[in-house]
Amino acid sequence: MTVKENHQTFCPVPGINAGMLTLEDLERITDIVRKYDIPMVKVTGAQRLFLHGFSPEKKVN
Repeated sequence: MTVKENHQTFCPVPGINAGMLTLEDLERITDIVRKYDIPMVKVTGAQRLFLHGFSPEKKVN
């Protein structure tokens, strides 16, 4: 699921179809952000999420 890891940035590809997210998708993303105390999330034009401040030590396989 990882596309890029760079220092403290983690970039998963969540399978966003046509750029559309459901309420359930947003809730799952929010749960992960809260669980791992991620300070900032960026949604890219390439339909990826950059989880800024997410260290590799916290990564779940």
